[in-house]
Amino acid sequence: YFLPVPCQHCENPACVAACPTGASHKEANGVVLIDKDKCIGCQYCMMACPYGVRWLNQAEKVVEKCTLCEHLVNAGDMPACVKTCPAKARYFGDVSDPESEIAKLIQSAGDKAHALRPDLGTSPTVRYILTKQTWRE
Repeated sequence: YFLPVPCQHCENPACVAACPTGASHKEANGVVLIDKDKCIGCQYCMMACPYGVRWLNQAEKVVEKCTLCEHLVNAGDMPACVKTCPAKARYFGDVSDPESEIAKLIQSAGDKAHALRPDLGTSPTVRYILTKQTWRE
């Protein structure tokens, strides 16, 4: 498998707990963001993130990450990675709405829908549906 690993927009984000200024925060809609005006570039959130998906913007001296294209989603659009995926392998939506496409897709995938490292206690919201059989010795 090739697994792209974006921010997992965790329900219990370790990065938010590690941030001393409150720059890393979770919005009411569940999206984890960074307020660049509050970020001091200490990188504690980078060290706390078990998925390694944050990076230091050297020029601005702030940490950055996937914003789930909040500006597009707020305008009623999809994140850019979903819109531009040539294989149509990415989906986005409200999993709490049982009538949404994403909720139906995850439901139909059953035990093939996986979160990354659920053992870490961060409760990531991104799901991977793994359908290919892997080679084993």
